[in-house]
Amino acid sequence: HPDKGQRYAALAVDGKPGEPVVLQDYVAKRFQKALDDLRRKKLFDFTKEQIQAVEITHPGGAPKVTLARPEGAATLELSPLPAGKTTRAAAVTTLVNTLPNLRAKAFVTDSAPAKVGLGPGAAFVVKVTLTDGKTLGFSFSEQSLEESPYAQPTAGPLAGQLLTINN
Repeated sequence: HPDKGQRYAALAVDGKPGEPVVLQDYVAKRFQKALDDLRRKKLFDFTKEQIQAVEITHPGGAPKVTLARPEGAATLELSPLPAGKTTRAAAVTTLVNTLPNLRAKAFVTDSAPAKVGLGPGAAFVVKVTLTDGKTLGFSFSEQSLEESPYAQPTAGPLAGQLLTINN
């Protein structure tokens, strides 16, 4: 019987069982994974430096917020910038840092987009244009599952997948 924090394991070589060994629990737990633990969760493959523009459309179509990178600029700016106004740099930095790192929190298989507030005109729509002209995006709902908004990428490796994202 192994000590506390340990367990037995049997190694197989070429399909033939080997001698039992003792593993630390933390090592064994690395292999106790469900399918969702191993699924790709990152929504997009781009870096914040590749973002040329971001367009956010609110439910119902308005208001629309557009951020664009002026020629030669390092950061995005509100576009068009109202006279006498400046862009809140901290808010833009947070948005630009969040977009390339968006990850699915959970995959939703027991509902439909329209049932969770992702129907046409009902959701926020985010469109990202990259410096190479490629556009990616996702929509997200005001409805949530355990405080996590429902979302659905419109492009990228998880395009069309209904999921939740961290709030």
